Amino acid sequence: MIDELCSGARIELADLDAIAFDAGPGSFTGLRIGCAVAQGLGFALDRPLVAVDSLRALAWQRVRFGAHEATVLAANDARRDEIYVALYRIGTLPDEAGGVDGAARFETLEAPRIVSRSSFVDEIDRWLREHRALAHAGSLVRAGDAWVHAPTALAWDARFGAQLPAAPMAEDSYVRADALAELGCADWREGRAVAAAQAAPRYLRDKVALDRDEQRAARERIASAGE
Repeated sequence: MIDELCSGARIELADLDAIAFDAGPGSFTGLRIGCAVAQGLGFALDRPLVAVDSLRALAWQRVRFGAHEATVLAANDARRDEIYVALYRIGTLPDEAGGVDGAARFETLEAPRIVSRSSFVDEIDRWLREHRALAHAGSLVRAGDAWVHAPTALAWDARFGAQLPAAPMAEDSYVRADALAELGCADWREGRAVAAAQAAPRYLRDKVALDRDEQRAARERIASAGE
């Protein structure tokens, strides 16, 4: 696939200046594979790597065409009844002719974190009150795949009612490679690239599996609930 991309763009791998990859948060396996492929290329070509946050990429791809400024709530399903979430203020920089040159201007209002699905709406409600000068429920742009989970959307609707913002289409609910490349290029120009050996995913969650005692306790809770 990499060879096909280079062939279509009429460039050689040696022509690359840097390699961008989706650093997460997200699936542990997917993030590790993506980082490993990027590191392999970085080592082989002696090129730096640019780690792009997935929530930041999702926010950017929702507003990069035509929107000069927007407040974006990025939320991804983290499984285990949890959600990865962040809040950004995003603008597109004007070009010399007064149009949009495609470059992004980011302000992180709330850094990426993980919250429980049950507390998600309460947490966002608190954020909106804290940042009411920049965002309110009626002007938000939503990004990410958490919104395809019906209970999340219904809980939001119950809290904010008619102010529910438009959800992303299915194809925009996941990180696009072109949006990732655009942010990677911008970060590289700003000196945010690292050596391949220093690249790593950004998990947010340190624990993904239950130990034996936790598994036994979970089975006991399920059995008790069924009695």
